[in-house]
Amino acid sequence: MQLDGSISAFRIHNGHVDYQQKYVKTDRFMIETKYRRNLFGKYRNPFTDDPVVQGVIRTASNTNIIFHRGVLLATKEDGPPFAMDPTTLATIGKWDFDGQIKTPTFTAHPKFDPDTGEMICFGYEAGGTGQDASRDIVVYTIDKEGKKTEEAWYKAPFCGMIHDCALTKNWLILPMTPLECKLDRLKKGGNHWAWNPKLDQCYGVVPRRGGKPEDIRWFRSDNAFHGHVAGAYETDDGQIIVDLTVADGNVFFFFRKPHFFDFVDCSSRGGRCRWFGGRSQ
Repeated sequence: MQLDGSISAFRIHNGHVDYQQKYVKTDRFMIETKYRRNLFGKYRNPFTDDPVVQGVIRTASNTNIIFHRGVLLATKEDGPPFAMDPTTLATIGKWDFDGQIKTPTFTAHPKFDPDTGEMICFGYEAGGTGQDASRDIVVYTIDKEGKKTEEAWYKAPFCGMIHDCALTKNWLILPMTPLECKLDRLKKGGNHWAWNPKLDQCYGVVPRRGGKPEDIRWFRSDNAFHGHVAGAYETDDGQIIVDLTVADGNVFFFFRKPHFFDFVDCSSRGGRCRWFGGRSQ
């Protein structure tokens, strides 16, 4: 069961503070409000849903809030953003950037280029329904006027979680955590994610401009769990530097290893790590 997205706002004006809070009225929120009960099953597993919600967008839009071109975008990586009025917090509806983005998933953590004003965003499990173990990754660039200027598609080595990304002047880095999705497990009513201790952590590196499917390069390190990205940059000699948190075990202990019944130790050590990429020249 997921908690619906809820947005709070404090407004300070003339020595007074006003507060308001409203739910993000996603398709999920509206249909469950209508039926007055929980209709969606396990996280990102449509095979466990009530038949009445077949085809309904499942996202709860409860991870992050972004201000973009006059609207607030409530985001969660398993679905499209939902737009809200920044003054009233009224929900406007599903946001597809004027019909330019039609894929079923959209990151909760896009990055903004401070020099160009561009928003660089991506979706993983971007093929099919977005809930079916697709290895497809799509990367978009939206310019400061709201026009999509780049769209590139890539394949991941397995269907893993890519929660955050890192941005430099010329590159986008996609850290993929070895939480793995398998379609057969979904169809049997299992969890979307299962921790796979035999898989490496991966970093997909793609160009900011003119990316083609064959351009992605995957770098690997020992099995570990990625946290959020702190920052990234390129050195004068063309190396890519990424700072992010990495834990040495499964932080999402509620997604256990498949076919095991042991609880994973959730006290895994983690801290900020610096990752050095290859030369970009």
